[in-house]
Amino acid sequence: MTYIENKITANKYNYLDDFFSVSESLFSDNIAIDDGENEISYASLDKEANRLANVLRAKGCQPNERICFMSSKKIVAYKSILAILKSGACFVPLNSEDPAERILFLLKSIRPKVLVVESVFFSKMHKLCRENELDIAIIDADGAEVNSSLNTSPVIVDRTPEDLAYIIFTSGSTGVPKGVMVYHRNIVHFLNNCFSFFNICEPLRFAHCSEYTFDPSIFDIFFCWATGGTVVPMNKRSYRINPFAFFEGNNINVVFTVPSLINSLKTSEVLASEDLSSIRHLIYTGEALSADLVTEWASYNPHCQQYNFYGTTETAIISHWHKIKLPITSNSIVPIGFPVSGVSVKLIEEGGEVQDGEIGESVVAGTQISPGYWDNEAENKLRFKCIGEDKLLGHKSYFTGDLLVKDKQGCFHYHGRKDRQVKVRGHRIELLEVEKVITSIPCILEAAVHVVENEFQIEQLIGVIYAEQITEDDDLQVDNYLLLLKEKLPSYMCPAKVICCKKPLPRNKNGKIDYHKIVEIINGETNE
Repeated sequence: MTYIENKITANKYNYLDDFFSVSESLFSDNIAIDDGENEISYASLDKEANRLANVLRAKGCQPNERICFMSSKKIVAYKSILAILKSGACFVPLNSEDPAERILFLLKSIRPKVLVVESVFFSKMHKLCRENELDIAIIDADGAEVNSSLNTSPVIVDRTPEDLAYIIFTSGSTGVPKGVMVYHRNIVHFLNNCFSFFNICEPLRFAHCSEYTFDPSIFDIFFCWATGGTVVPMNKRSYRINPFAFFEGNNINVVFTVPSLINSLKTSEVLASEDLSSIRHLIYTGEALSADLVTEWASYNPHCQQYNFYGTTETAIISHWHKIKLPITSNSIVPIGFPVSGVSVKLIEEGGEVQDGEIGESVVAGTQISPGYWDNEAENKLRFKCIGEDKLLGHKSYFTGDLLVKDKQGCFHYHGRKDRQVKVRGHRIELLEVEKVITSIPCILEAAVHVVENEFQIEQLIGVIYAEQITEDDDLQVDNYLLLLKEKLPSYMCPAKVICCKKPLPRNKNGKIDYHKIVEIINGETNE
């Protein structure tokens, strides 16, 4: 029988791991993961995840307990995520490529009882915890402690949909990362909606393009499993340079990624390749989507349905989605679409709702909205508030900071930010956080960071600094600054270039840094 004939009604899914468990009962022999080196079936993955989940329970893990994990995109990573959820706990992904300083901050903030790691990271994390006197049990997910366990029975967990499923850290305007908490009910609501939106009626192969610390991963993994499909991770460094190499021979059917990745395929003149013709669903997110890219893709792959998704980690991946219908107007930006069912959106300016056609801040409410940031009351008060009729019900709305416009058809369009948050290759970055890290380096007195496009139309960060005892010709010292930043910031937050000024950065009449003049400096002008 096909998946559609066995389809379980949405109310059977109450927890994130249910999307795997239901499919395991229906498609136990299907391949759940193909990581390029090994494959594993649903039945085998279930057994291995149960084994690890029982080890975690034996260490006292329970609902709302935070368990961090660190792994490359191999079977062990997916086993770890599933096991943490099966144990009833909440998973917190750590990026192994992040600087030790940032990883240490996250561990101190989350205060996990257990850290689950891939074998290659065991020594590194053990040393980091020991040197900083962190009392965290570190489990090698494929080590002897797990493999020697004979208990592969499902863990019986007393939990509710109001318990935490995961916490993902995003860039913070205060200079430190913010941990977005997501309940099971938040993400389950979105994934339940995906059944009717996509109407996938057979197991497909889903690309897993993003890192675990980027929440589209949740869709890639769990909606794939919900349909009995196979997760295929984009897991080689070479794929970053040549994304097409990932698609060669992999028979990928579903892709959820930033437009810049698809745009990079055009330069290789491969859009007409048979390796891309297998893609049936192409979902864009994280960046402005040009109509020309959509049209060009469709000219080579007319059978492929394209979508534009918009949202934030605080809205359980997305709040708006859009099935793109062709033809569309060239030289335009594709709208972000319509709110997901069960999500309400108000556009507010100066305390009141704006009319259709007017720009306002997007304020989102509904089942998918995060309960807030982990251990960050100041940001919670700023972003999560009761407004209008919600005050009587005690419901909170999330103030996104994004500026949107709703047209007469009820379709939304993106018009920038109220603050200095940006998206670069899909990663959310608070420029203020980058600036604060730069000025934490001794001798750097001021810093301003701006996003520009390079000659290949790829967005990157450029830093402008004023420092003691440095000249614009001192390339060696500039290189040293860049090396120091790489020790403090994830690679996607590090400026591609730093420009040194001989005198303080330009200010406007209010005494704040004048970013219009900063752009002139970046473009080759001077602040003389």
